[in-house]
Amino acid sequence: WGQEERQRQATEIEEVEQFREILREWSVGCTWCRAIGEEPGVYRGHGIQECMEDDAANVRRTVERVRGVVRWAPYSCCFDCGLPQEICSRYEPRGPAGGFQRIAGRRCQYMGLLMAMVVSLWGAGEYEGSQQWYTYLREQGAAIEAQDTDGWFRWLGRKVQWGGIESNEMCRAVVWLYRQGRNRKRRGA
Repeated sequence: WGQEERQRQATEIEEVEQFREILREWSVGCTWCRAIGEEPGVYRGHGIQECMEDDAANVRRTVERVRGVVRWAPYSCCFDCGLPQEICSRYEPRGPAGGFQRIAGRRCQYMGLLMAMVVSLWGAGEYEGSQQWYTYLREQGAAIEAQDTDGWFRWLGRKVQWGGIESNEMCRAVVWLYRQGRNRKRRGA
């Protein structure tokens, strides 16, 4: 492998680790309040379903819309929570044969979190109709018209190899959106 490929892989491994950290961090409290920059005392006291902030109802509606639109590619994730099988607690490795098997009686540790995060981060960043979001999707290989929001969300269910795991574009998008939000806060936007 060339230097460029090694660098890409190292970057993806870093992104996956950051994704795991974001999941742990954002599993407590309201995704919308976190995304809009509320203080921990505010977002830790409730979840997105109870949130009374401006636009929270719109976030909830959009999450439901995404849930109805996205179709996870086979082996891209746990179909219940959308997280890679490598991360979801419902799955465990099969052993030398590879792959994962679903374990009866186990629950997803982050049920509902992925879609709430992506919609909250996307909404807080005001990415609907955004050239920046559209450019990101195009760079990732999406062939979707800028105004086709449902098409974007469908595309996010696509399977990808990411940092050594099978995942989907939605997980990668969370990291991108999260980083964009951090950069925007640093710039004071």
